[in-house]
Amino acid sequence: MAGCRSVNPSTETIHTVKDSSWTEIKYHKKDTTITIPGAVSFVTLPFSELTDTPVKKTVGHSTVSLKRSGENVEAICECAEYKQRIAYLETEITHLHKIIELQKELKTEPYPYVPWHVRILAWIGGFALGGVALFITKKLYLK
Repeated sequence: MAGCRSVNPSTETIHTVKDSSWTEIKYHKKDTTITIPGAVSFVTLPFSELTDTPVKKTVGHSTVSLKRSGENVEAICECAEYKQRIAYLETEITHLHKIIELQKELKTEPYPYVPWHVRILAWIGGFALGGVALFITKKLYLK
């Protein structure tokens, strides 16, 4: 049965919220050299105590060696520099927080449904109305 009614379009709203957070950690390897300069040594010794065997004194990374060689004094000072190559990791931490909000609105326009037998009757009625209009036109103008 077909009736007269107005069909309102239906709307549907979809609201989606996506929340995501992540932490990213990056390690960067770095090389460097640490240099510690040589130390300074100072030795005080009376000339009468010097012999042919060397007298050694060590302070930090420096060594002083004193000995008598005839009427002369021989002094040897070794100051070593200390170098150390090290590698370390530099850390970079990134914290990201992201919110995505989506909103969709679906609107559906309903297609008016007319049964097949009502369509046939509508076509027959249209042809009949056209035939009546044609008949009246003939009667009025072709007398």
